[in-house]
Amino acid sequence: MYAFTDAGKPNPIQSQFKPNQTRNKPNQTQIKPNFKRGHLLIDRMKHKFSNFHLKNSLTGWTNSVKCTVSLDDECMSMKSFMAKKGQVEQKWLLVDADGAILGRLATKIAPILMGKTKPAYTPHVDVGDYVIVVNAEKVRLTGKKAQVKEYDYYTHHPGGHKFVSFADMMAKKPEKVIELAVRRMLPKNKLGRKMLKKLKVYRGTDHEHQAQRPENIELA
Repeated sequence: MYAFTDAGKPNPIQSQFKPNQTRNKPNQTQIKPNFKRGHLLIDRMKHKFSNFHLKNSLTGWTNSVKCTVSLDDECMSMKSFMAKKGQVEQKWLLVDADGAILGRLATKIAPILMGKTKPAYTPHVDVGDYVIVVNAEKVRLTGKKAQVKEYDYYTHHPGGHKFVSFADMMAKKPEKVIELAVRRMLPKNKLGRKMLKKLKVYRGTDHEHQAQRPENIELA
């Protein structure tokens, strides 16, 4: 059996009483916890916050509990917002990759595509923005990664495991370098493939999305 008392006041129910025995004192407010819908409702309380001692009369252990009490004796329920398809506005953002480090750039583009930068982020819905990356050929790596980094792919034929160095990939397909870096930071499912389609990477400063009026952002 448990007994609630205000902080600093002695516990009226001592540990020597039997488990099934209760004591009601006159002019004493009884606090009845009601665990309903995940909220702790405390009746007949006039103050906002209270500290209580929760004591087990069988073991004598006492725990301090802080409860939030509503003035109207009603607890308002908080509901999580779950976005639906087409409910959240998706913007177009423009990123300049001139002199940017490849990995650090990808770690900031991926959350934008997933929508984690928005309060309405929903894991199973695509609420992210569109990202346009220009000057893809000017990204860089730190240290000796540019000399040792390689990309591999398979031709599905015997001996078809091929390797391409980072320098060759930057010379032929610099857009692919950024796409691969971002793709590996997205969910590995159908939703992740849909998010990757919102990434538009171009060489140079020209792109084909002037009609969308993208907003310039700096990903330092």
